[in-house]
Formats: sequence, C-alpha cells, structure tokens
Amino acid sequence: MIRKDLLGSTGIAIAVTVGSLGAGVGTVGLIWYLNRHRGRPGAGWFMITLGAQALWCLAYGIGLFVSDPTWRVLFEALVWVGMIWLGPTFLAFGLDYTGRGHLIQTRSFRSLLTVSGLVTVVTFTYPYSDLLWTDFRLVGSLGISTVLYTIQPLGYATIFFGVVCASVGILLLIETVVSYGPLYRREAVAITLSTLPPAIGFAIWMTGVGPYPDVFLVPPLFLAHVGLDAYAFVGTNIFETNPTTMRSAERTAIDDLPNPIVIVDTDERIVELNTEAEALFDCETNDVLYEPLSDRFDVEIGPDGRPTDEIQTIPTRGERSDRTFSISTTALTEPAGATVGRTIVLQDVTTELERKQQLTVLNRILRHNLRNEMTVIMGAADVIESVSDHTEIESWLGQLRESGRELIEIGERAHEFERVRQRDLQLVSIDIDETLSGLARDVRDRYPDATTAVERTESATVRTDPEILEVVLTNLLENALVHNDDDDPTVAVRGCRSDDSQYIITIEDNGSGIPEDELAVLDEGAEDALDHGSGLGLWIVSWGIDAVGGEVQFETSPAGTTVTVSVPT
Repeated sequence: MIRKDLLGSTGIAIAVTVGSLGAGVGTVGLIWYLNRHRGRPGAGWFMITLGAQALWCLAYGIGLFVSDPTWRVLFEALVWVGMIWLGPTFLAFGLDYTGRGHLIQTRSFRSLLTVSGLVTVVTFTYPYSDLLWTDFRLVGSLGISTVLYTIQPLGYATIFFGVVCASVGILLLIETVVSYGPLYRREAVAITLSTLPPAIGFAIWMTGVGPYPDVFLVPPLFLAHVGLDAYAFVGTNIFETNPTTMRSAERTAIDDLPNPIVIVDTDERIVELNTEAEALFDCETNDVLYEPLSDRFDVEIGPDGRPTDEIQTIPTRGERSDRTFSISTTALTEPAGATVGRTIVLQDVTTELERKQQLTVLNRILRHNLRNEMTVIMGAADVIESVSDHTEIESWLGQLRESGRELIEIGERAHEFERVRQRDLQLVSIDIDETLSGLARDVRDRYPDATTAVERTESATVRTDPEILEVVLTNLLENALVHNDDDDPTVAVRGCRSDDSQYIITIEDNGSGIPEDELAVLDEGAEDALDHGSGLGLWIVSWGIDAVGGEVQFETSPAGTTVTVSVPT
C-alpha cells in the first residue's frame, strides 16, 4: 500500500514538473515560430503574452527543484510577474488583432500597464514587505519544492485584474466570430477552449481544494493551452488573414461616403460618426460617445421606423449659418436578427432646395408676368394696326403678334412642366381607347381646320397616371398640328397592345418633320448655348413618359413624323 502511494505521488510530481517545463518550452517554441509574423496586427502583443506565459511556466517548473528559501521566493516572484502581465498583454493582443489597436494608445490603457509595472516592483519586495503575500513557507510535498503562503488583498486584486483583462480579450475574439462569420470560427473556438484547463487549475489553487493545496496546477495545465494555441495561431495561419482588414474596411467605407452618417444604439445614444458627421457637428466620435443624439439634433422616429420630419435644417459653422438635410434611417441588426440600433444618413439638399425654389419663381414669372405683359403688347399691336394703313408697319405688327403667341405658348408649356414636376405619381387603371378618343375631340375643337382621326383601337386597360399621360399625348398632338406646314394638316392616332405587356400609341402627321437638332437635344439629355431646342413641348413629353415608366421614339421623313409611345399595362 505504501509503495502504491509512493508511486502515485512520484507520478504526480513528474507530471507537474514535466508539464510545467514542457508548457514553458512549448511556449518559447511558439514564440520562435510566430516571430515571422512580427509587424502584423496583434502578433507583437501575442508574442509578449506568450513571453509572460513562458516565464510563468518555466519559473514554476524550475522552482520545484529549488529548496533554498531565498531563491525559492525569487522563483515564486517570477511566477507572479508572468501572472501579472499575462492578462493585460492578452487584452492588448485582442484589441490590436480585432482592429481596435488605437485604444492601446489611450491614457486608460497605459494606466493599466502602469499598474502592472508597479505591482511587478512590489512582487520583489518580499520579505521586506508583505503587500502580496505573507507566511511564505516551503512544504515540499510529493518530493518537490512546493510552497504555501497567504495571499493579501493586493494579491487578490492583482489576480482579479489579470482575469478580467484576459476575459475581455477572449470576448473580443468571440465577437469577431459573431461579426465576421465562419472565417475565424475555428480559431476563436480553439482560443476559448484553451483557457479552460488553466482556469480550472487556477480555481483549484485559489480555493485550496484537493489533497495537495501547495501544488500550483496552472503551469502544467498550460500544456493543453499551448497545444490549442498552436492550432489556432500556427495550423490555421490566423495572422495571415485577420479581422483588422475587415474592420478597417468597414470604417473606411463609411468615412469615404460624402454624406454625414450617425450610428446610435437602441437608447438613441451616439456610438459612431463618420468624418463628414464629425465635421458637421464640429466634434470627434470619442468626444460624443454615448451622448444622447438629441443633444446634437432632434430626429423624431415614427412607428414605421422613419423620421417624422424627413427634411431638417441644422446649424453649422463656417460661412453658411445652416444647411438643410434630408434624413433617412435604417435599422441596425445583429446576425441573429435583433435590432441593436440604427444608422442615420443625412443628405445635404440645401442647393437642391434652393434650385427648386429658383425654378418655381422663374416658372411663376413665365406663367403670370410673361403672359400678362404679352397680352398687353399684343393688344397694343391690334390697336396700332387698326389705326395704321402703312404696309411695312402692318408686316412688323404681324411678326410681333406671332412672337407674342409663341411666348404665351412657352408660358403655358412652363405651366404644364410645373404640373408634371410637382405631381406625385398616382397610378390608376384607365380605358386607353376612351382616353385617346377624348384627346382627339379636344384637339379637333381647338384646331377645326385640321383633320384628326383616331383609328379603332384595341380595347385595353392601362395602369398609369392619367394626368401625366394626357399632358404627354396632348403635347404630341398639338406639336403635330401647330408645326404642320401642309395645306391640309392631318394627324392619325392608333393604339394596340404589343406582345410584351406594353400598349403602343402611334401618332402620325403629314408635316415636314421635327428638326434633327430638336431630337438631338433630347438624345443628349442637356442643352447648351450653341445647341438648344426651341420649346418645352418635347422636354415635357420626355420627362412625362419617363415618369410613367414608358418610352417614346421619333421617326421623321419628308412625308411626315411618326411618334411611337409605349406605356406599360
């Protein structure tokens, strides 16, 4: 029975000693291997972490052979140094590796390293001070140089500090898996599992349970930790593809956008600003982190998740006292589908609104002032003509009246343009045959000298905006008659359904055709000083048919013009 107990004790002693030294040597080997990745995000800090781990394991393993009390205290102090630095350096690795390396340069993190440095100095003051432990004594069970001592409050605080730092580092790696999917899943699982054996040994040592409370099981259990680390950081080349690139890309993506972007959590607190938002609100993200959004600007969200006031003026610094923004929001969800916040995008519409206002003013001038003034001019021309019998004057008055009528027509077209531009699209089902027949009757009433014919159309129902479609077709019919120089102006209208769910409306006239420069302007999509159309009619047709999702084509020949309008059914 004694022999079996002796053999069991010897086996435990060998396992503890060999495990501790093996873990230390394995950690040194891992540091040597990872040296090739020096300079990559997280690699340097992870090597320092492994250095602290190697010191912990080797100091404990060698100390098991040291029976001199003074030297044994020194080796135990080295064990504590490894324990002190393992947590904060692993946290630094987690921050740097997951793309948060800038936090290592903050004053808060530097204070953590300062605390670790001060506690390291205190570690070597025993027996002159007992801030970390007291009653240090050699036990020597199992035939090896084991020790017991009473940990002081500062010692417990140091241990708690290291555990918290290491835990945060592990959570950062797990968050990477949640954020970036399967790319780092195996590595993070291996790293998480690697903490379990040392954590179990640590719990046993802290609570003093088991038959050998003087045996520190954490160093030998680091052997399993080293094996899993080797898999995570060597076998899978984790430093070859790290999440820093992805996180930087995400940050760069929103920073490169020209619009201010604000990200808030579910409590409407700011958690992120891009560079445009920082410039708009004259602040940096760190200055307003977790500040209520309402402190910067008010965005009231309706039950549908959209802002109730989608246009808002925000005071800004600089030459302009304020800018007007269109505000849109998007729910921010985690991979599991839960809403964790929302993204607010601000689109600067100041210039757009100013142009809209200017266009409205100009349009109003055309519609009212121009028409009124030209009515006065044409009335005056009629009076002059009635009292004059001078042939040359009458000729000039005829040209004056013709120019006046054209200007009044431009004002009317501007009015139609305003209707098309301001109207919100309202799709309803209409009988297209009825619509075409009604428009033809109106045109015949206005131009009785022309021949307007509507051929029997195929009965069909079209879902469109009737007001916009009528403006488009009226302009085409009037254009075919007003600019028709034939002695007997004729317009024919036909309608039929095509094979691809389109309704085709064809308008043919016998005029001289639309000038090429007029159609070229529509093809180019813009006008300049040297190449411009003579009126708004064709532009109204183009804009209107685009609004209802249709197409328009023109074919001109010496025999006349054929306009084909396609409307989705």
